[in-house]
Amino acid sequence: MIKVIAGAVKHPTNRSLADFHAYWGQRHGPLFARTPELRRYVQHHTLAEAYGGSPRPTHDGASMFWYDDIAALRAPSPLLGDVIGPQDDELYEWYVRSARYGAPDALTLRETVMADDRQLFDRSAHWPLHAKRTSVAAMEHVIVDGQTTPDMVKAIFTAARLPGLSLDEFSQRWRTIHGPLAARAPGLANARWLLRAVVRRSGRAAQSDCVARVAHAARGRPDAVRLSHGDRRGPRAGSLVILRRRAEGSASTHVSASGFFGYGPRMTE
Repeated sequence: MIKVIAGAVKHPTNRSLADFHAYWGQRHGPLFARTPELRRYVQHHTLAEAYGGSPRPTHDGASMFWYDDIAALRAPSPLLGDVIGPQDDELYEWYVRSARYGAPDALTLRETVMADDRQLFDRSAHWPLHAKRTSVAAMEHVIVDGQTTPDMVKAIFTAARLPGLSLDEFSQRWRTIHGPLAARAPGLANARWLLRAVVRRSGRAAQSDCVARVAHAARGRPDAVRLSHGDRRGPRAGSLVILRRRAEGSASTHVSASGFFGYGPRMTE
């Protein structure tokens, strides 16, 4: 199964952080969850208390999507009116009955999602652009498979390989050397490395080569999430670091509205 991870930055003027998280979880997420090929979908919302710390969070959220294979990413999108009906209550009223972005019998679900996306997330072309393009389509490799609990935090690191390394060379070292090294971090309960699959989506390559997703036992334990920077022959310096509080999600929409905050250096050019 393929997993896609994408970072999120809220639109700079349209909503407050709280309103952004609410709209993302209650409207945009359930809309995208109607994608027929989507097997699972989890949202991560930045913890509000993290913004008062230093360094500040690098992102306002992140999404994880699961698909059967890469072909599922390229599947044609159904018409909006074919996947959302009157029985869907608020979702139907907001997107279909109102014809918010156009006639539901003419617009596809993907076109509607993209129109909704533009007013929710920061898609401006202003520099710097790197933080707006954090995405990986990957296969998951389990490094530590310990038990997790709802009060744990999650850290998500995205990384790009150093110049001169092939994707195969990078992936092998990340999986066999850097991963086992990081697995020795104190307090680490669970770790999964996601190594990029070779895929182009809409003519654009993924923006990162890997993701390290880890959960550790205690919130506020920065020593357990600094493991991305120990092997400088592995990922490029300046990895994105995110902590996330686990929470229960909605089975009907495959959305888990929970929280994370950034800890670590902002990605640089």
